[in-house]
Amino acid sequence: MYPAVRELKAEFGRRVTFIVADIRVDETIELGRRFNLRAIPHFVMIDANGREHHAVGSMSQQELRRLLVRGMAP
Repeated sequence: MYPAVRELKAEFGRRVTFIVADIRVDETIELGRRFNLRAIPHFVMIDANGREHHAVGSMSQQELRRLLVRGMAP
């Protein structure tokens, strides 16, 4: 999944902030609790209105792109 995320990060540039975290380590456990992450991979998109959109499981780069674009729509 990391290669797809890296490519999307380059594509979307500053329009999107990406945070990649391994929620199984002490430093990021609280992040997992905050977003109620139960499975890996788990993607959370917070749209311009502050709404959370969750996607769980392996996704293609195109599917991830659609999630991002949907979240960026006004």
